[in-house]
Amino acid sequence: MTLMSSLSPFLYLFAQYLM
Repeated sequence: MTLMSSLSPFLYLFAQYLM
């Protein structure tokens, strides 16, 4: 699940952007 691990930080940054 390398893709999932790579998307983790992206999703975090996206959440920070929404907030």
